[in-house]
Amino acid sequence: YNLGGALLAQGRIGQAIASLQRAIRIQPEFARAHNNLGIAFAQQEDLAQALYHFERAVRIAPDFAEARNNLGNALLATGDFRRAVFEYRRALEIDPGYADAERNLELAQELLLTSPN
Repeated sequence: YNLGGALLAQGRIGQAIASLQRAIRIQPEFARAHNNLGIAFAQQEDLAQALYHFERAVRIAPDFAEARNNLGNALLATGDFRRAVFEYRRALEIDPGYADAERNLELAQELLLTSPN
């Protein structure tokens, strides 16, 4: 997990993914590893895999505000504004001072109001 995080920070995405996948094989319910793996897949623009791992992180640790924010970002990227708003609001309930989630919520709400659906 730590190696995966370091590789991710260095931009070595492929290696980070492999390392984080190993960590999850060892400890499948490791929410932080799933969150970081979601980040890595999002950086590769593989939103299906990113969504899977963010959702898994949130299922394992429902009060993990960062994973909820990241899930909101992935949902926003797929155009699911309504669910993104929900995740950002939940992140802010968990951590009221979470500035990124607050900014993201404002954007998602604006997109939701202006979207034709």
